[in-house]
Amino acid sequence: MHSKTGRWVELIYALYTVKRINNGKIFLKEFFQQMGEIFDFDVKEFANYFMNIKNRTDSHRTKFLDLLKDTVLGRMDYKQMILYLITKKGFATREDIVNLRHYCILLSRKNSIFAK
Repeated sequence: MHSKTGRWVELIYALYTVKRINNGKIFLKEFFQQMGEIFDFDVKEFANYFMNIKNRTDSHRTKFLDLLKDTVLGRMDYKQMILYLITKKGFATREDIVNLRHYCILLSRKNSIFAK
């Protein structure tokens, strides 16, 4: 399951688990309802979705969270490489940046959970 609903369930459970919303003083059901209102989705059976996530057998039980992390890290690497080109060469040509962007996209796809 890697549906839109499954992604929301992963994200909300993660935020709930680290107690970053209202200092952890919120009920899970209430949190799902509030997030659903804000982002226009409805998950009535979130516990069932979570059980499906827990029962995944591969090494990527949190597929969506892994994707979020990989995407953010890829963006950081891309920005850092551009900075390196500018400081090392004194400039970065448009071609350098385009090639670097393509490289980072290919690298992130290679390391993506969907490539495995």
